[in-house]
Amino acid sequence: MITSTRLFIKGIVQNFGWHFALMLVSVYVALKGFIFQIAMNAQLPFFKSLGVTGDKYQSFGTVSQTPWALKAALGLISDTVPLWGFHKRSYIVLVSIGGTIAFSVLGFVQLNHVLAPVAAFLLLLGNLQLAAVDLLCEGKYAEMMVSKPESGSDLVTYVWGLYMIGTFFGSLVAGPMADHFNPRYIWLVCLPFAAQVIFPTVAGWLPEERLPPDERHVRMDKIRQHPDLFKLSCVMTLGALGVGMSALFGTGLVQSVVSVSTSFVLCVLGWIWLPRMLSRANMYMFLSSMLYVSLPGALDYWFTGSEECVPNGPHFSFTYYVTYASLVGSLAGGIGVAAFQRFLSKGSFRTAFWTTCLVKLGASAFDIAIVKRYNLALGIPDKLAFMLGDAIIFQVAYILDFMPAVVLTSKVCPKGMEASVYALLASYQNLGSNVARTLGVALIDKLNIKTTVPCDFTNLPLAILIAHIILPLLVFPLVFVLIPNAKMTDDLIEGKDEEQGDGFVRVPTKELDGVEPEDKEATTVGGVPDRPQFSRSAAIAVNEDTVKISDDDAFASSTGEESLISITPGAYQQQTVIEPSQRELPSSVIDDNQDERIHKNQHE
Repeated sequence: MITSTRLFIKGIVQNFGWHFALMLVSVYVALKGFIFQIAMNAQLPFFKSLGVTGDKYQSFGTVSQTPWALKAALGLISDTVPLWGFHKRSYIVLVSIGGTIAFSVLGFVQLNHVLAPVAAFLLLLGNLQLAAVDLLCEGKYAEMMVSKPESGSDLVTYVWGLYMIGTFFGSLVAGPMADHFNPRYIWLVCLPFAAQVIFPTVAGWLPEERLPPDERHVRMDKIRQHPDLFKLSCVMTLGALGVGMSALFGTGLVQSVVSVSTSFVLCVLGWIWLPRMLSRANMYMFLSSMLYVSLPGALDYWFTGSEECVPNGPHFSFTYYVTYASLVGSLAGGIGVAAFQRFLSKGSFRTAFWTTCLVKLGASAFDIAIVKRYNLALGIPDKLAFMLGDAIIFQVAYILDFMPAVVLTSKVCPKGMEASVYALLASYQNLGSNVARTLGVALIDKLNIKTTVPCDFTNLPLAILIAHIILPLLVFPLVFVLIPNAKMTDDLIEGKDEEQGDGFVRVPTKELDGVEPEDKEATTVGGVPDRPQFSRSAAIAVNEDTVKISDDDAFASSTGEESLISITPGAYQQQTVIEPSQRELPSSVIDDNQDERIHKNQHE
């Protein structure tokens, strides 16, 4: 094992150079792994220590996660507007300075509940560093893989391995530190890891040639190649910023109005400006994310509440609620991947999606049972019931829901537009999660749930019923309206007339129909959620073998060269490339979240 690992790393260094290999360590161990995991887990104890109420904590979580809904805009800006002669290096340094300042202030300055919005904005800057650096390095190592086709998917495996190392150690920090020290000191742990990436970037460890002076201008030609994607990315950016601003300054009602209005506009424009097959799939995944309304502001406070606030409650420590649940959830994610491959990967898209809808509803029943204390009546301890529901069943359900989305997106993505479309879909998915948070804030306010002494969780079971069972049930009929009636092993093309019903047609194949497919070129499989969701629970990682694909997409590569689209951890455009002859998902799965490591929680 040690020998094979040494040989593997030696091959990475020989193919890509030790500078670039260490640059990836800097990004995916320190930033995307370690800091992200800490940042996700530390927000609950940090905001509780500031005396922030549950609904405000949830709103501030929406603010801090806004950069993940800006992936399309970040990619567009870096590819079309060079900064100081570079498309990537300068932006990495710029956002890293911002992230370093943000973690410094969070760690050294004693804030209070009055300055909590400032803390939310500082966390936004920290997440902007994580999202932007991940996106830019992802694009660069994709180019590097194209330049060394003989390396296969080694670089993807290397990145995933680094990411897992970072997240493992990050999981061990936040919970115990929050239980034994002032939670703000957690940000001081992040500080050196946020700053260190500046050195290898300035030193040129990220390969990128400086543009000559006459080429340091806005690349309008790239924008003109795909004007609809450009317009939709701009509207997405404005919408995401609007939702974030409303979460920072608005009431629950204002947040919900802004979020619903933004969602309506983006769904309509996506339907108009995206190819019909793609718009159907995108709308389903967006609505599925939005209608599973998040309640971390109520549930997180209930599970970790004191005896004074939650009499006879679970009173979980942060170590248990954050650290142990994350580790168990990671294992559950692996179970979900295996279950999908074994039972659903060769079935129909519709079966996969409605099955996971039902499984998620079953997981939500555990929360109702725990809050109503039914589990104690049955002799089941709180810790066991929580692990079974949130850390295991829900995580399995989430990965079962994510995997068919990966396959479906790959089959309906227009050829030659993969990178831009995946970044845009990632923004849609992440915005859907933020909208779910703002709707959750409005629900908490409407039901008068109080999370500070004197606490009142009387209506918490009703909130769970509405947010995690009734509203998600609305997604169920959409499976049969927006999802194609086809198997995951089928190829799909867009329907040409109304008689074709859902607009999807299976492409004849040699294996099933004795017909040779016309298109022999590779297609891509891309994961929709590209950033781990703000959550207290486990990150799940999914990885798949990567094969080459040429992409001349307008926003894919600032160099104008062909780029490789691949599945990567985080912030993520998780994308894998497969050949049409491979009629099922690649079998190799590496825990990384998400789909790279997929960070998702029932209360997200």
